[in-house]
Amino acid sequence: MIKRESKRGQEVMGMSIGTIFSIFIIVVIVAVTIYVIVHFLGINKCSEVGFFYEDIQDEVDKAWTSGRYSDVYDISLSSSGVLKTDVEEVCFGNLTATTSSEYRDRQSEFRYGAGYNRNANLFMYPGKSVCQGLASKKIEHAKIEEFFCLDVKNPQNLKIKINIETRESLVRISRA
Repeated sequence: MIKRESKRGQEVMGMSIGTIFSIFIIVVIVAVTIYVIVHFLGINKCSEVGFFYEDIQDEVDKAWTSGRYSDVYDISLSSSGVLKTDVEEVCFGNLTATTSSEYRDRQSEFRYGAGYNRNANLFMYPGKSVCQGLASKKIEHAKIEEFFCLDVKNPQNLKIKINIETRESLVRISRA
């Protein structure tokens, strides 16, 4: 008689403890899977920006090691995927360099904003859209005389001129 009443109690609840526990385990597994996927997508964005920096540094190094070099580097055709991130602008130049009024506010933001390296010469805007520590980068062997920005959402304008003359020690980067 006691067994019969306990079965009736399970019928009232509708599910046994084992079934409830199984559903709980499935929900936890789904939640952890979603967290892992989101985390790896975030790492992918970080690597895309890192590859972008590496591609530009490789191009500058190629120019720096050659005697004379002049080429237009098309960022939108590079193997990096900075176009796949939430970056709106890629800016080149030293924070103390002269700039047109068009970029003064952006240059000031990089100079005083958190997360940017003041010694860098390549900046991503907004810096929050890339991983911590990747909002700016110092491109070695490069000289950028004027501060300028390129709109990432407009791929046909994503070109920079990279050149070096025979007796120069640094590669010049300018807007193409």
